[in-house]
Formats: sequence, structure tokens, C-alpha cells
Amino acid sequence: MDCKHFQEVDSRILVVMLIKLGDVLILSPLLRKLKEKWPRSHITWLADESVVPLIKMNPYVSRILPYSRESICQLRAEAYDLVLGYEREPAAAALVHEINAKSKVGEAYGGQENSLYILNEPATHFLK
Repeated sequence: MDCKHFQEVDSRILVVMLIKLGDVLILSPLLRKLKEKWPRSHITWLADESVVPLIKMNPYVSRILPYSRESICQLRAEAYDLVLGYEREPAAAALVHEINAKSKVGEAYGGQENSLYILNEPATHFLK
């Protein structure tokens, strides 16, 4: 491609964390680590409208989706390489459960118990 601004994307990452301002700040440095590991990644953050101005300041976020019925429909149609599900609100955690992704980290809602569940052991520390 001849466009000097075009950057090929080799991985798609979704962050699901809606409203907890402190958690948004805590999670922000992780995005730098993700970009170091996958420099050509595209990072989407699903967030409540109230924290969007804070997330906009993070240079590693490629796209911010305000949490809405429309964005939920859009995310259900997309595919990701990695989903970071750090939201305990059941509706948002259920979305993490439903998203088409190769790998998921954090917490989701649903499964056999119809409740919040930890996706993998590394997420246990963050969620405590």
C-alpha cells in the first residue's frame, strides 16, 4: 500500500472495562506492554461514556467504543485475537463470554453456573 499512514494490523485486542476510573488507570500501563509484544496490534476499548475522555489520552488505544446496544451488536459481529475482560457488571461480562476470540483473559459471565467466572489463573490477582 502506498499510503504512508497505513499500518498493517497483525492482531486485534479488545478491552472490556466500563466505568471504574481507578481500574481504568491501573489497566492503562498494560496496554503499553501489549503494544511492545504486538506492535502492530489494533486495540479496541469498550467503555462507559464517562471514562472515554480519560481513555482518549492513552496513545495505545486504537479505537474506543462507548458502551451501548449498538456497540454490543457490533462487537458480536467482530473477531479478536485477545479479549481482556475486566468487568464484573454481568451484562458486560456476558459480552466477554460471547465474543469471538482466540484467547480471553479476566472474567466473564455465563457458563454452566450462570454467574461470574474467572477465565484463567493469571486474572485471579487482578480480580481480587
